[in-house]
Amino acid sequence: ELAWVRKQPKARESKSKSRLERFEGLAATVAAAPPPPQAVELEAGMQRLGTSVLRFEAASCTRGKRNVLSGFSYDFSRGDRIGLVGPNGAGKS
Repeated sequence: ELAWVRKQPKARESKSKSRLERFEGLAATVAAAPPPPQAVELEAGMQRLGTSVLRFEAASCTRGKRNVLSGFSYDFSRGDRIGLVGPNGAGKS
């Protein structure tokens, strides 16, 4: 619905009022929903020796009810190249 509302000019009179009302209802529901619980622990040591940059141990991530990542463990080393894939606005940065 959001894509549909943004796609058409605001001054246009031919927008379906039922779709606009449904969009406003969805927007109000999303705004009233409590933020999801988040728990992130980052241990940042200032040790510059070695090649390890970042280490994940049994990391998990969920988006809504969908489990996106479970039990992920990896040791990122200096010089590693990684890529994050996802749609625009998904929070890859």
